[in-house]
This record gives sequence, structure tokens and C-alpha cells, in this order.
Amino acid sequence: MATMAFPSFVAVVGLALGLAGAGLTWAFGSAPGWREYRRLSLMMLACAAYCGAEMFETIPSLVGHAVLAQRVQLSLFVVYSAAQYSYFRAVQGEWRFDRIILVLHASTGLLALVALTTNLGTETTVVYRVLPYGGMLNVLPRLRPLGNLLAGLMMVTGGFLTARCVHAWRKGDPFGLTHVLGTGICLAAGLYDFAVFESGAPLPFLMAPSFCVCIILFAIVLTRRFIQDALALEQLSMALGSRVSEHSAELVVTRDALEQAERSAALGRIAAGVAHEINNPAAAVTANLEYLLAEVDGGRLPPDGPEALRESIEVMGRIRRIVRQLLDAGRVGSIQRLEHVRVGELLKQCVASVSRSEAFLRRPRVTVNVVRRDGNEALEIVGRSDLFLQVLGNLLVNAAQAYPIAADREGDRLPIRVVVDALDDVVGITVEDEGSGIPADVLPRIFEPFFTTKPLGEGTGLGLAVTIGIVRSMDGSLDVESRIGQGTRMRLTFRRAHGDAPPARIGMSRPSEF
Repeated sequence: MATMAFPSFVAVVGLALGLAGAGLTWAFGSAPGWREYRRLSLMMLACAAYCGAEMFETIPSLVGHAVLAQRVQLSLFVVYSAAQYSYFRAVQGEWRFDRIILVLHASTGLLALVALTTNLGTETTVVYRVLPYGGMLNVLPRLRPLGNLLAGLMMVTGGFLTARCVHAWRKGDPFGLTHVLGTGICLAAGLYDFAVFESGAPLPFLMAPSFCVCIILFAIVLTRRFIQDALALEQLSMALGSRVSEHSAELVVTRDALEQAERSAALGRIAAGVAHEINNPAAAVTANLEYLLAEVDGGRLPPDGPEALRESIEVMGRIRRIVRQLLDAGRVGSIQRLEHVRVGELLKQCVASVSRSEAFLRRPRVTVNVVRRDGNEALEIVGRSDLFLQVLGNLLVNAAQAYPIAADREGDRLPIRVVVDALDDVVGITVEDEGSGIPADVLPRIFEPFFTTKPLGEGTGLGLAVTIGIVRSMDGSLDVESRIGQGTRMRLTFRRAHGDAPPARIGMSRPSEF
């Protein structure tokens, strides 16, 4: 065929538009809130199939199948109408005449099935209609009474669907006018084609072009819905951004208030701890001095006077140690200059020193084993010798106190392992014991000033608080792992010293919080 007549061209365009529209609407229907638009896919497929069948009625080489094409088109009218109603019901809601529409669809569906599978709907002979302009050809079989009944019921159904869309438009449906145009155009085209066919007037059929127009109208509906949702999403995003900003500001205020409350609570705990740790021994000293003063005023020196004085001196020594620890805790953050510290020498010095401490003397079976994995006797870290000794000494004493007090020297050894390892820029020193371990609910509080679970006389609760402050001031870190009944592992990490260059000057170094 050298040229394509207008009806066949429209059929090809309708087929292409219908298939493309069906694919797009199915894809859109997979988005949340767009599921009802999948019903448009079936409508557009029906349009595409109708236009495909139109080619068998307008292209001379295919007109031998015109009878089957006409029967298929009658069935596709029903499919299109049913899909259209399902879509309208999903987007517009219920309507009082929906039952009538359902009855009409059931009736037309049954008639379409009969017309498709038998000769009761159409004749088996065809009528050739050659229009006087453009060489247009239409080849169609005439309808029988059942076919006319089916066509009439479809027109009635189309009228109800158009009225449904008008009702939704008047109720405020944003796409109501577009739906009215779509259903109205299809209904008008159907009435026009039926009148032209029955009268034999030399006019072209318009059903296929009307389907093309409907496909375009439903594409407009999808585009408007997409723009509407995009604008709503943008507004929601802006609203959420505004709310996030407001809540962020509120959180900052709340965080500052919580930090202030935490600082006040920490200050209160420190004050209570100081009062407890100093008031009790001070009361003992006061009682002893009042007792001695009363005896001396009476002109006699009691036989237990020297003992009361020695007890008072010991208690004042305890107060002095508490004050020194408090001063240490306040001073470590102000360290401005560090030095190279040789680890091996200080380890030996510290182990020898703590072995004579009260914690070790009350536990003679505790032994300290130093393991050097670095293999470098000249290994140095960046720190301060005196502070390093204090930190390591505190950890060794804590490790010893993890074991129960036992005066007997017989029995299994109670080990404490000190493991030294080194990388290129970091030195790790781990103190491990196999004692009672730290409960999980206590572990987060072990660095709080005056917090202790040790028996009376075993500690003030300042050791680890001072230790963590010293470690941070030396630009180091302290990690703690513990399991009940299996022991505790405390790992110190310091910067490794290289060469003879002096270490960097640091101010108030604050490594990550534990």
C-alpha cells in the first residue's frame, strides 16, 4: 500500500498511544498512593486493542477479517467501560446509581460474550463503504438485533458513567472536568458512529480518534496528579525541615540544660563525697582532742593519750591524702609540657613500689608479671614520669584489690599481668587481673569522683577519677573491659615518642569520653 488512509493512520496512532499509555500508567500505579491508576492500564490496553482491530476494517489487505474485528470491538467496548467504572469508583468513591451500572456491565458482558463466540451479534457478510474524500475505506458487517441491543446498552452505560463524572465534578473532584470530557467524547463518538452506520451516510467513523483523545486526556490527569503530589511533597519537605529546625533548637536547649544539670549533679556528688570523707575523720580527731583536753584540764594525762594522738595523726594523714588527690584531679588538666618517658624503667620502679603498698601486703599471694611484646627496652612514650607512675600504680592497686583479702601465703598465685605492645605511633599498656570483675551497671560510673564499691578503708573513690584525668592530660586514653567472675582488663594507650625531638606542646587535651 503506497499511502495510508486517515482511518488506518488514526488506528496505528491509537494502537501506539494505547500501548505506551498502558505501560506508563502501570509504572505509575506501583508508587505508594497511586495504585488506583493501574486500572487506567486496562482502559488503555482496551483502547489500543480497539484501534488495532480498526486496521482490519480500513486496510484493504486485511478486510477479510472484518467480521471477527467487529465482534472483538464490541467486546472491547465492555472491557473499556468496566475498567473505566472501576477507576472512577476508586478515585471518586461510591455513587447512588452504582448498582445500575453494575447491572448494565453484567448484562453487556454476557451479550458481548455471546456476540464474540456466535453469529447472533453480527452478520457474516460485510458492507464496503468507500467515502468520496481521501479514498477512505470501511468494511463492516451489519449488526443483528442482539448486536444492536448490546450497542444500545453500551450507550446507556456510557451515559451513566458521564453522569457519574459530572456528579463528582460538581462535588469538587479536581480531575472531574477532564473525566467528563473523556466519557462525554466517547459517548458522543459512539452515538455518532452508530447513527452513521445505520443511516449509511458517507461520513467517517470517529470512535478510534475519540479513544486517542481519551488517552491524551488521561495522560493529562496523570500529569496533573504528578505535579500535585510533587508540590505537596515539596510543601511537606519544607514543613518537615522547619519542624526539624525547631526541634533541633529545642534539643540544643534541652542538651544545654541537661549538661548544666549533670555538672550540678557532679558538683553535688563531689561536695557530698568531700564532706563524707573529711567530716568523718575530722570528727574522730575532734573527739580525741576534746577527750585529751578534758583530761589535761583535770590535771592528769590519761594512759591512752599517746594512742589517741597517734590515731589523730593517722586520721589527719588520711585527710591530707584526700586533699592531695583532689588537688591532683584539679591540676592534671593544666599540664602544658610533656616529655619522653622510658616505659621499661618506670615499670620496674612502679612494680617494686606498689608491692610494698597496703593493698599488696594484705594479699601476699598477688603477683605481678610484666610481658614485653614490643621487644624494645628503650621504648618511650610522650608523658610525664611522675604522672605515669601514679597512673600505673593506681591501676595495679585496683587490680590487687579485685582479689579478696587473705593473710596466708600458701595456695595458688593471684596473677596480675602487665602487657606492653607498640605500633608505629602508639604504645599500649594493659593491666589484667582475674578477680571478681565489675558489674555491668557499675562500669559506667567507675570514673565518677568518690564513687566506690570497695570496703571501708580500701579506697576513697578518687583513684580512677584522678587516673582518667591524668591520662587525658597526657593525650592518652583508657579503655576498660570487665566480666563478673573473670576479671578486668584496663588498657592504656599513649603516643609513642620518636627520636630526640621534644614532644608537641599540648593544652587542655580532651580525648573521647568514656
